[in-house]
Amino acid sequence: MTPSPQDLSAGVLREQLQESLGDAYAIERELGGGGMSRVFVARERSLDRLVVVKVLPHELAAGMNSERFRREIQLVAGLQHPHIVPVLAAGEAAGAPFYTMPFIDGESLRTRRGKTGTMPLGDAVRVLHDVIDALAYAHERGIVHRDIKPDNILMSGVHAVVTDFGVAKALSEANVAFRDVDASGTGIGMAVGTPAYMAPEQAAGDPETDHRADIYAWGLLAYELLAGAPPFSPRSSHEMLAAHIAEIPESLSDREPDLPQSLADLVMQCLEKRPASRPQSAVEVRDALERAATPGGGTPIMPRRWNRRPRLTTLVSLGVLAIAVAGAFAFRPRTRPLDGNQVAVMPFRLASADPSLRYLREGMLDLLAAKLTGEGGPRSSDPRTLLSAWRRAVKSDTEDLPRDRALDLAEKLGAGQLLIGDIAGNAQHLTITATLLWVRDGRADAPRSVSGPADSLSAMVDRLASELLALRAGEGERIGAFAGVPLPALRAYLDGTALYRKAHFANAAREFDRAIGLDSTFALAGLGLSNASGWVGSPKDQFRGRTVAWHHRERLNPRDRALLLATAGPNFPGTSGWTAMIAAKERYAALAPDRADAQFELGDGLFHFGAAAGIPDAHGRAIESFNRAIALDSSFSPAIEHLVVLELERGDTARVIRLAQLYLDADSTSENRDGMRFSLAIARGDTAAARAVLGKRDSLSTMAKVTISELPYVMGRSIDAAQTVIDTPTDKDADLATRLLDLVLRHDIAMNRGRPARGAARLDSMRTALPNSDDSYRVTDALFWDGDSASADASAQALRRKAALGGPVPGTFKRGRDPGYYGDLCIAELWYLSRGDTTGAHRVSGIMLANYDSRDSLSSPPFRMGCALMLDAQLAVMQGRPDARMRVDSLDAFLRTAPEGPILRMANLVSSRLYERLGDTRAALFAVRRRDFFFGRATFLSTYLRDEARLAEKAGDTAGAAEALRQFVALRGEPEPALAGEATAARDAHTRLSRSLAGR
Repeated sequence: MTPSPQDLSAGVLREQLQESLGDAYAIERELGGGGMSRVFVARERSLDRLVVVKVLPHELAAGMNSERFRREIQLVAGLQHPHIVPVLAAGEAAGAPFYTMPFIDGESLRTRRGKTGTMPLGDAVRVLHDVIDALAYAHERGIVHRDIKPDNILMSGVHAVVTDFGVAKALSEANVAFRDVDASGTGIGMAVGTPAYMAPEQAAGDPETDHRADIYAWGLLAYELLAGAPPFSPRSSHEMLAAHIAEIPESLSDREPDLPQSLADLVMQCLEKRPASRPQSAVEVRDALERAATPGGGTPIMPRRWNRRPRLTTLVSLGVLAIAVAGAFAFRPRTRPLDGNQVAVMPFRLASADPSLRYLREGMLDLLAAKLTGEGGPRSSDPRTLLSAWRRAVKSDTEDLPRDRALDLAEKLGAGQLLIGDIAGNAQHLTITATLLWVRDGRADAPRSVSGPADSLSAMVDRLASELLALRAGEGERIGAFAGVPLPALRAYLDGTALYRKAHFANAAREFDRAIGLDSTFALAGLGLSNASGWVGSPKDQFRGRTVAWHHRERLNPRDRALLLATAGPNFPGTSGWTAMIAAKERYAALAPDRADAQFELGDGLFHFGAAAGIPDAHGRAIESFNRAIALDSSFSPAIEHLVVLELERGDTARVIRLAQLYLDADSTSENRDGMRFSLAIARGDTAAARAVLGKRDSLSTMAKVTISELPYVMGRSIDAAQTVIDTPTDKDADLATRLLDLVLRHDIAMNRGRPARGAARLDSMRTALPNSDDSYRVTDALFWDGDSASADASAQALRRKAALGGPVPGTFKRGRDPGYYGDLCIAELWYLSRGDTTGAHRVSGIMLANYDSRDSLSSPPFRMGCALMLDAQLAVMQGRPDARMRVDSLDAFLRTAPEGPILRMANLVSSRLYERLGDTRAALFAVRRRDFFFGRATFLSTYLRDEARLAEKAGDTAGAAEALRQFVALRGEPEPALAGEATAARDAHTRLSRSLAGR
């Protein structure tokens, strides 16, 4: 066997290379390697010039057709351009290919930047122009670089020259031993390139990758030079691949606001995910760069960002703030510093006996909070937090706090200002009076009063807010979120907000929906409908609410826009992976630290999907966020509900009891009261109380059923109780979707308990309710969940036939008659791959990637991308290709974005098993631990636990293996006979590991 260049000593390789070069060259020295290659400097004797000789890694030479490589290099050798380092010759030494290039007396762009830091703007533009000019020349001759990065750009004086042109393509084309050809004759190329600079299609291994990948890489290079760092740094190779595939980079103009807008726009256009959305040629990019570089017809752009100085107004503001803070502490001692910009708005006093005005008592808090957002003036305290504190201070909702107690309450909230007011009048005409007080000394400004017809309430509040803002010198009038909203819509919104605070989500959703019906542009009502509908399991209403809020988001203040991004996702109406969603929730929590719902949203993302996104101790961080939410509002029911589940998971029954009682005391009429009562009974060990709740299973709310059915998956207890609730007969009047969901839940718990025959019976019922609805479940059951292989084989054939009938409509990129087309196609091909049949996998992968756009809302883009990456990775490993590890890394990188939908649950198991086949136990363990926290469903949970236990023990994580086995054994207490032996072995292994841990 020929040793690789990496295995050879420098002297031996140099001798073999010199022999291959012959007398024409004399090797003088070895330079540092370029990536995995070995680089030598030789002197060409006939011309007495220096050349560089690069010897490529042996693993890329395996199966390589040397003649094919030589021919490809000859094509590249024809490139003659001042900004391209030409390839002179190619050959083979020590069993690996090499090629020669002229020696450039300079340094790489990466080395140059490392010495000087961020380049001046003029220098950066000059380098970018040299590179794109080189690309334009090569592309016109059909040659693509495929590995544009700072290391492959050499600096010769002030100019840049591009090296290694076409080598990546030559390697891929020459490596014919690993080019699979399907029935259509389409081959699979090697994934050659650098993860940090790969275009999305290149990272996904798309064989149709073309010159537009170079345009994307040029955009990355431009971003790095102009912003000082690449758009997705600093990240690991896995995370870089994932970001290129699924994440939209931060706008360059946001990172560097002093850049010419046309230049920033050009770079961002080059970074579009879809090749069709980028500039279509390097010539187009070069011309646009030249226009951006000479605005006004000839004056070159200059780097303004180097001359930034603090603005005078900023210095003055800082001085005023320092004086204000010092003055605040001079008047009276306090337990916490006061925010002079925060206003605590108390419930307004009703000076009228008219009952139709009661909604404005609390409603004024929301109306004014929408106006006082801190943008150009004072910021209102979060209404939820304030009302929670206010209710603790009064005996009833009709009581008004005296001024001194209201000041004390504002001080406890850290607010520097207090707003109190009165409402007088009737249903036809209103007078609103407000007084602003300074908390530090109780000093009050003159009262402000507005009057007008009741149907002009929004305009009146606008006027009132404007007068309050005018209290601050230099602050302008703001347009509030309620401007122009009809009074009936406003009242419905305020009623919905009050109901939402009390966790009456279904009723709140109805009120928000009514508000949108009265004003279809009411963005805040849309946001309310989205959030409330998410709690009651109504995805159609949730999407509708988000759509209203998104289309009219300019009417939202910055913090509410952050809430929209945190709940709808930054790619709406397309899907956003949960890594991006959690990042948006973190931004919202940072922007609104005084909002209980901001802390809850962050905790909620970590609770359900933190582990799926690979976040360490996601549940521990979720507990911290929920605790912050409850500290701001002790009656915030959603946070309490989630904390109860997490504390049950941790086994802290005392805290569960306190939290559950707090929840029931706050509102015993909530939709999840029975779920909380059941949790409380479990924590207390009160079997009679638990049975009493289960006895009501026919009348339990959906939320209560979900809570009870989650517990066995959380704590490995009460699985029989969950089975009782899940097996409750479906209402005979329920719609088809509800009946099918109930059957799926029953199927899932049967499979988790090791009862595949019972699970198959549930699928038989699904087929009766809706023909062929069970086929995909039968295949995935056999692939991932102890299901029957014979049934799976028949179902895979049925899925293939159905996919053939329901494919894309000719001439369009839309799905055809069958909305499940992509899922059918993918699941069928996964099955055939598992049986060793590789004939259709590449064709299906190409279909999944065709016209893929991560922001597209159609055809489940995350599923399509995940499927393509799964198929490609499995093919590469099965065929033993040299790029197998890169293909698996690409799949795993995509999964680290935690994409929404079922792909996450299947593909993490696939990724884990592929890493295990490649011998990387730790990567396999990391992948199998990446799973979402389930909503009553626990797809493949028992399989995840079984694989995790095996891999954890193999990796030396005895405690992790023991915990996974504990949960697995709890689920498999009474399996069917065929799986009884496995359950016994798991119990024995758990006992063995537990004793080992106890003996430490």
